[in-house]
Amino acid sequence: YQRRVHGDCVNSMKGKLRTFFLLVLTCALLPTSAKVYFKEEFNEDWGKRWKPSRWQDHQQGNFSRSKGKYPGDDSTAFGLRANEKEKNFVSSARISPIIRTGSMTLILQHSVKFEEKVTCGGGAIKLLGKDYIERDYGGTTFYNLMFGPDICDGDNRIHVILDYGGTGAVWKKVIPAPIDQLTHFYTFVLKNDGGYQVYLDAKQIAEGIISEDWEFTIPSKIPDPSDSKPKSWDDRIYLDDPKDVKPANWADEEMILDLGAKKPENWDEKKNGEWKYPKVKNPLYKGEWKAKQIKNEKYQGVWKPRPIPNPAFQQAKIGQYEIYGIGYDLWESQPGAILDNIMITDDLSEALSYATNIINTQVEREKKYLNEDGTWKKKTDLQSDIQLSTNRINSSRKKTVSYTHLTLPTSDLVQISVVAVSLKKK
Repeated sequence: YQRRVHGDCVNSMKGKLRTFFLLVLTCALLPTSAKVYFKEEFNEDWGKRWKPSRWQDHQQGNFSRSKGKYPGDDSTAFGLRANEKEKNFVSSARISPIIRTGSMTLILQHSVKFEEKVTCGGGAIKLLGKDYIERDYGGTTFYNLMFGPDICDGDNRIHVILDYGGTGAVWKKVIPAPIDQLTHFYTFVLKNDGGYQVYLDAKQIAEGIISEDWEFTIPSKIPDPSDSKPKSWDDRIYLDDPKDVKPANWADEEMILDLGAKKPENWDEKKNGEWKYPKVKNPLYKGEWKAKQIKNEKYQGVWKPRPIPNPAFQQAKIGQYEIYGIGYDLWESQPGAILDNIMITDDLSEALSYATNIINTQVEREKKYLNEDGTWKKKTDLQSDIQLSTNRINSSRKKTVSYTHLTLPTSDLVQISVVAVSLKKK
């Protein structure tokens, strides 16, 4: 009986294992639609992909691969750094194969850090169209989408500008960008159903419908030219009170004849024409009489023709783009803007997972390296932060250093716990 029960259990486990492995194999063979179209972490060969521009050469600043003043050794901290003040920083990279939106949901994500407290600077990134030329790329170059922080002279906002019909439409919502000195992630989701989402540091801060939340100079709807106001439409807010009657003594003539005037004796009618009494101001004049106004109970409001879809707006094809490149075109009043972690994908979970990982590691360490006054700690300063606590327990039979905890803020800020070995007293 025991052997039979044991055999049944083994056969049952074999069946479950077969089912499990079949499920794993099926999941592994299932196709996935998620795709990362472009990813840039600015490793050592970044210069092979990113090309400088000669647009406004005399105002051009230089980009370099750097982690700036951040003293940690995180490889993810390296980005494209703007090294000079009061300069334009312009560079772009080709995207191949090209990305065609419209049927797909597009996610654009990148990170920006301002090492110095920014007074006028930006970190927006642009998705570029077919005709852009790398060496001529600049502020006048056509782009499909611009997204990121823009801070200058008290105007602080996260910009999202979309192309439609060759002009840029500005996002109506005004959401300020962080102005501290930490790395922040900006994520824009352009949905294929006409909707959108915006994330800051992997947390959603806005969503809505594109046709409602952007300032389009071409309206999405226009008045129907074939529609006309009905004859019975009453758009009078107030009416004359029929009970109100003008008083009999109401003087509404401003000028009256001066009946006391006399015709001059030398008046020549042949030369001057017929003499008439001149007019003088009426001393009893009260102005034009108007009946009292009462509300019109049949008022229907201001008539407007019914709206119809605007053909010009439809032809603009908002959100349907062909993306051939990606670029920065920035003005920085201070050095130290670090641009990094670019991703273009159709998988929001992939983008947010990537951002969250860096936020939980590098950004958390940045917070520890940053002093309260906004300056960065040096590695030599960090050694003074070592915390050492020792608890000694003495016993008549054993001498034990039971626990010593050492917090050593190395480049990775790894906490190293050293536990002494208990030694029996011989």
